Amino acid sequence: MSNDTFLTYNFFRIMNEANQLRLRQSANALIQAIGTSEDKASIVSPFLDNLLVQVQNQISAPPAMLYPQLALNTIQQQSGLQLTNERLRIAYRLAGFNPKDNYVTQEITRRFGANLKQGELVNIAQVIADQASIKLDRDAKRRKNVLFKWFEENWTQITPYLDYIVLEDNNNNNNSNNAFNEDEKNDENSHDDSNESNSDMTENDNQNESNQNVGNVSQ
Repeated sequence: MSNDTFLTYNFFRIMNEANQLRLRQSANALIQAIGTSEDKASIVSPFLDNLLVQVQNQISAPPAMLYPQLALNTIQQQSGLQLTNERLRIAYRLAGFNPKDNYVTQEITRRFGANLKQGELVNIAQVIADQASIKLDRDAKRRKNVLFKWFEENWTQITPYLDYIVLEDNNNNNNSNNAFNEDEKNDENSHDDSNESNSDMTENDNQNESNQNVGNVSQ
């Protein structure tokens, strides 16, 4: 393990433990403040539920720290190295971000479906980025969670364009192509039937002409 990697891991671990300690202290203080009052508990309960979700987002992964920029700055000062590691950079960007509970992710899923592929989402992002003059960075193109974070970061600028995004249905395209091919096939069959009919008419005309000539000879 390299020196900067060790410092990164160790610092995040210490910060995580310190954050959990502060959370426990805050929870104990809150419990003492509420005491046994049911009225106070009923008022505070909805706020606690929301706080619980936010706290879980913060401590769900070691890099998701409350002060990620401070952590990065401290590590860089201690190691004397510029930390450009992709994982560390993405960890900092996604700190505190949970795509499953994020309103942006939910809205995109509602509009385009839960089975939206990363490539399709990148195409949507690129179209909007071009129209709104927003930079779509490499990390966002390569990782779906970072792409969702990109949508959140630029949500105000992105929202007006979402109503104009329409995904093509491959099944409908295939059906249309099949129908087109079927029409071409029918046209070819009609053309063949027409040629065959013309051939029969020509043959009958030749036969009648031959019979007429035979009759003339007999006379």
